[in-house]
Amino acid sequence: MKRIIYLFLFLPTFLPGGITGKIAGRVVSAETGEPLPCVNVYILGTNLGGVTDNEGYYFILNIPPGYYDVKADMIGFQPVIHEGVLIISDRTTPLNFSLNPTVLDIGEEVIVIGERPLIEADRTSKISVVTDREIEKMPLHTVSDILASQAGVTTGTGREIHVRGGRSGELAYMIDGMSVRDPLFGSFTCFLPSSSISEMVLLSGTFNAEYGDAMSGVVNIVTKSGETDFRGDIGYSSINIIGSPYRKKNALAEDKYGYIPQDVRDYYDVLSLGSFEGYLTGSVPGLRNTTFFAAGKHIAENSYLPFGYTLERNILTKITTRLRNFNIFLSLQGGDNYYQNYSHSWKYRYNHYPQGERLIHRETISIRHAPNERFFYSLGLSNFVNNNLLRVDDKLPEEYEPGVATDLEFYTEGGGDYPLYRDSKTGNASSNGSLTMQLNNRHQLKTGFKVERYNLYLRQMTRLVVSGPYQFQEFQHYPVEAAVYLQDKMEYDYMVLNAGIRFDYADPKAKMWKDITDPSSGLVRVDKKMQLSPRIGLAHPVTDRTVLHFAYGHFFQNPSYYCQYTNLDYLDPELLVNNVIIGNPSIKAQKTVAYEVGLQQKLADALAFYVTAFYRDMTNMVTTRRVRWAGVDYFVYDNADYGNSKGVDLSLKGRLGNILFASFNYTFSVARGNRSSPMEGFWSAYYAMPEVMTEYYLNFDRTHDIAFSLSVELPESFYTRWLANTSFTLLIEASSGLPYTPYVGPGLYIEENSARMPWTTEMNLRFEKNIPLFRGMSSRLFIEGNNLFDRLNPLYVYPRTGDPWDAGWGGLGTSPDAVKNPSHVSKRREIRCGVKIIW
Repeated sequence: MKRIIYLFLFLPTFLPGGITGKIAGRVVSAETGEPLPCVNVYILGTNLGGVTDNEGYYFILNIPPGYYDVKADMIGFQPVIHEGVLIISDRTTPLNFSLNPTVLDIGEEVIVIGERPLIEADRTSKISVVTDREIEKMPLHTVSDILASQAGVTTGTGREIHVRGGRSGELAYMIDGMSVRDPLFGSFTCFLPSSSISEMVLLSGTFNAEYGDAMSGVVNIVTKSGETDFRGDIGYSSINIIGSPYRKKNALAEDKYGYIPQDVRDYYDVLSLGSFEGYLTGSVPGLRNTTFFAAGKHIAENSYLPFGYTLERNILTKITTRLRNFNIFLSLQGGDNYYQNYSHSWKYRYNHYPQGERLIHRETISIRHAPNERFFYSLGLSNFVNNNLLRVDDKLPEEYEPGVATDLEFYTEGGGDYPLYRDSKTGNASSNGSLTMQLNNRHQLKTGFKVERYNLYLRQMTRLVVSGPYQFQEFQHYPVEAAVYLQDKMEYDYMVLNAGIRFDYADPKAKMWKDITDPSSGLVRVDKKMQLSPRIGLAHPVTDRTVLHFAYGHFFQNPSYYCQYTNLDYLDPELLVNNVIIGNPSIKAQKTVAYEVGLQQKLADALAFYVTAFYRDMTNMVTTRRVRWAGVDYFVYDNADYGNSKGVDLSLKGRLGNILFASFNYTFSVARGNRSSPMEGFWSAYYAMPEVMTEYYLNFDRTHDIAFSLSVELPESFYTRWLANTSFTLLIEASSGLPYTPYVGPGLYIEENSARMPWTTEMNLRFEKNIPLFRGMSSRLFIEGNNLFDRLNPLYVYPRTGDPWDAGWGGLGTSPDAVKNPSHVSKRREIRCGVKIIW
């Protein structure tokens, strides 16, 4: 096995995949239909292009995602330009030309307005693409909000993302081909200005071999590069102008104690609440062929809940040097985020509830070299640092005040500080690369590698249960991960086949008991983890209006390093205590085997229908396992959970010229398993609940999920002047309720998660108006509303009633103020407005 690893590591393969696309097509004579050889096809404003062969075929590789104008010309023929051709990462955009012969070169060109194709002949699995133009017009604000609006994506009780019935944390997040997921806790922590995003792609269910360490899908974000022309914008978006219904006294019930609204400006010097964002791009003075792109964002706002806030500042700078066939990219990103989440029990003592500080910075340098038109390679280095500090005020663990809830409902005087202090620092130094080679018109070979070395530090004090002991830990570890892959994209008129294989390697560099059920078995160095993942995807164009596809693959994900390293000090048998949760560095990678089959059907020139059926089998899922040894009950992370999901995605997309765009997405899915999260094993044992021996609907299962979007863009020439240069975007989302276990009486058994919360629905709308100013400058005014009908969408319900604000019984802990917890429902109605200046 070592020889195999060394062989792959020294293959001449280089850097990040997933950040460029391809154009391929044929050029023929408009008169005769005969192929035209030696036609120059090139992308205007770039150094990218190709030449047709004897059969009229051409291709252009190494194209960053975005919109381009593509020109074909040849002496004796009238040139043709396709405008607004959309390039998507990892995809082939078909583009054919028909040239008319001409006797004289009269300098006229045929202009063809490009449209995004509704049917993609090379799509071998489900993919959702959101372009920068679509992001700008959406009435949504975060990456998570945009993801939640895509087919096959649902949210749980904490608004966390679930894809096709998988647990949260099963997505891989990448920016410009580099991983930005927190390796310690598995979360996405690298915030970006939305104006810096060129394209966001969600690969759900199945994906190519170049992507790994993910079981549910991949989110691939490509940032913008600089342009030669000096351009930019700056804008402001207000906070919710109608205010929160909860940030006032006696909001839902009479306050049990004196409530004082909190404000982020009580803690930080903030000039104005709201969001400021802008970008600037142009050529770098004094440096030929060098451009820059810089974007930044500043957000300061209070939570819609009785307390909580966020203050976020981030910036991205990208410098690009483009030579004849050699590009150099330098990207610098940094940001900080100060925040406080909400807990209803601490409504009257929020100054003693933890506040978070997050600091990130990311540095990336990469090169991309195309020695000729048939292949290119890339090399890159990246450093990603993510520091998080969660604490009460500015206290150290030893300065925390102990206390208890004085009335079983709220913490007040004598309640002490919330028992959590966490200081985590993670660093990820990585190198990776890829080589793409177009062997001929049919085969595109791609191979690559990655090597990552982590620096993981954690200092933590916590208490899992009320009146339980405080647990302290501090550790630092340096695990290593690596991967190599090889894939071949075979493109024929009747078939597109993606076949690949991936090898993953991980070394946690830690020790663990030889037998996790016997602390006296002694410590041994844990084995290195290795997996082979076969992937295959097939697309069959039945006609130019119908495409079938099938995909299959094995997908592995390394458990978060917190599950591997937490509380390893308790590996000493003499230190073991009851109810401690111990990490397990010998834990195996979690595994998903996924299948999908789908159909793309063009119903009309501007209308298409899509259907995809999927099945996922999930094994080796992480759980907390109780072990009783020598009179001590401890818990250890282990691979004991399992689950499966199946369903169907249905989509309908249509457009009317460049004015109206509409889409409808519906997903029917069922997600079942023996546990919904790793900590369920601990809580079930702690509360002496019987162990579930059969599969049940997982806590985040939503059987039905619907999203409808409608976008209208009215041009400057629109006949009603006050509507000219305006756009409307409407987004309606609806989902069946999450499952819960109803209470039917003492001692009576009822199936786990056998009842459903009410449906959730939300309507969002954004209106924009562009107003020309002077010297090429313009302004853009907008107003948007979220949850316009102010629906009470439940996130939690009481088991006796199925209602978020009615406990169904009286007694201790059931005062109206305690029962009517505003975090049991999602956000209420919000109205925002703003302005942007563009030049």
